[in-house]
Amino acid sequence: MSDLPDQSRITVRLSLGAVTKINELIEEGKFKNISEFIREAIESHLDELTSSGPSKKMTLRLPRNEVENIDVIVNKGMAVDGEDLIRTAVRDYIRDKIRDLEKEQLSKAANNG
Repeated sequence: MSDLPDQSRITVRLSLGAVTKINELIEEGKFKNISEFIREAIESHLDELTSSGPSKKMTLRLPRNEVENIDVIVNKGMAVDGEDLIRTAVRDYIRDKIRDLEKEQLSKAANNG
């Protein structure tokens, strides 16, 4: 079987732990096979690295208990979904920090003036 004209074959070595985790995802039905998982992972990572425009995708790792808390909030109807909740929380936090910085700069300007 030869590669299709728009595809290339590569060889990748992975740790046994990574292969075990990938195989678990395949067994759970999240992917058909290792090739599908690797293609999707690479495409997703490339999208993250090369995204441009008004927004940029970021990866966030949270402790399991925080993810469970997010699920509780979503299941109670207090947020549309987990991503929306996190996006809103981060946006509000950043706005608060920017306001704090602006107040600090105004205070310094008033004290120096």
